[in-house]
Amino acid sequence: MEERNPKWLQDDYVKFIRFGQWRINQTGEGILAFISNNGYLDNPTFRGMRESLLREFDTIYLLNLHGNSRKRNARRMAPR
Repeated sequence: MEERNPKWLQDDYVKFIRFGQWRINQTGEGILAFISNNGYLDNPTFRGMRESLLREFDTIYLLNLHGNSRKRNARRMAPR
């Protein structure tokens, strides 16, 4: 898989997600929870990471707080 910007895969939060995934795999059970930016939710560079998480875990819960000030948010832009 040729990623457009593979340097993003070297971000610390990506490494910590992978470490948590590996650790849960080693113990056979666990919960991985933390706050990070939302880049990996829709950025094409992280499609392999998303696929790996979906294959590895039975259940995944995500809470997107829409904190990216540079990205337009449909909910935030809706008339009141």
